[in-house]
Amino acid sequence: MIQREHRVPRICVLMASYNGADFIADQIATILHQQDVEVTLFIRDDGSSDATPDIIAAEAQRDARVRVMDPQGISTGSAARNFLRMLGTVDFGDADYVALADQDDFWLSHKLRRAVERIERERAGGYSANLVAFDNDGLRAPWLLRKHDQPRRFDHFFQGASAGCTYVLSRTAADAMRPWLATLEFPADYGISHDWLIYAFVRNRALRWVYDDAALILYRQHSANVYGAQPGLRSVAAHIKLLRTHWYRRHVLWVASQLDLSAEEQALARRVARGTLADRLWLLAHASQLRRRPRDALMLRLAIATGLF
Repeated sequence: MIQREHRVPRICVLMASYNGADFIADQIATILHQQDVEVTLFIRDDGSSDATPDIIAAEAQRDARVRVMDPQGISTGSAARNFLRMLGTVDFGDADYVALADQDDFWLSHKLRRAVERIERERAGGYSANLVAFDNDGLRAPWLLRKHDQPRRFDHFFQGASAGCTYVLSRTAADAMRPWLATLEFPADYGISHDWLIYAFVRNRALRWVYDDAALILYRQHSANVYGAQPGLRSVAAHIKLLRTHWYRRHVLWVASQLDLSAEEQALARRVARGTLADRLWLLAHASQLRRRPRDALMLRLAIATGLF
């Protein structure tokens, strides 16, 4: 009997870097030491003013699996747009999967292997997981960021799946995304969330998404985090701040505007855009289909009722 040769999964990891000299070497090491997968790490620096470019150049010299992208003099201005640019331009070669990595975390050694196992088992297009956040200064104990709640009908228009650094995409999903990325029209007056946008695309294309209850990343919290994670009341305060600037509502509408919507989804987007009393009442009644966690659905109801959304 002839046994089929076992093929080790090949994964293209994309890392957006910017002024990450204090942490990036440690993160690169945890990516290169992933078990039972073949990794190629692409790093695109977005104009760092510290030693980051020198560090990643040295890492590439030391290990051929590290590839430093030429930014061609183009600064994207944000980690989100840097990631999206890489998704649209990196040559994935013979990779089976594409993963995203922040520059300042620690990955457990079986992070990618578990993601591949779950994607293959559920024939999914995308994967995300929980995280353990920790304070870089050691001022408080680590805490779990739970993101694995069950999907709702329209949650992808109102939130991401988890932190983007947990994401792994099938090659099918990553390839489908590339021509779409070339059509994106970015807002000029506010920043975007790439993890939210990627999740919305995969769900909008009716590709299955895996929500893993494991926490496979130590998510470093420090003063230079773009978004970061805040425990307890600090998290609530951060969300209220975004609501007051109307960033959240504008981002919902922007994500919807970039996708090929069904008639039902178009009707939802119109309700958000108009914001009449009847529209707000409808959104209040259907909030449980717009956010995955009951607590988050309640917060959305409060935002709608108080005019913050």
